[in-house]
Amino acid sequence: MSTGVHRDARAGAITPEPASTFADPGPQGPREREADHVLLRRALERIGRNHRELLVLKELHGLRYSEIARILAIPEDAVAHRLFHARQALRETLEEISARAPFTR
Repeated sequence: MSTGVHRDARAGAITPEPASTFADPGPQGPREREADHVLLRRALERIGRNHRELLVLKELHGLRYSEIARILAIPEDAVAHRLFHARQALRETLEEISARAPFTR
């Protein structure tokens, strides 16, 4: 069973599996979905490992704050605080990337 996460044993980094693993058919066509996945992947790469790990554990795996706290060995209230900043960093990075290289749908 796939967890949706790839852990780089050398660096201990947690990264999402290929976008196709999490593809949601939705109303978009394949090109639009792929463009969204590319944009999201670029933003995740730019926000830094700590933010990325939190977002992957919470948003892709759906873990509770208590589970994330146990995995990362941090207090549960720190998870909420750090997730707030991780989401903010992701949002700002997505906006920055989109503004620099807009694409049409």
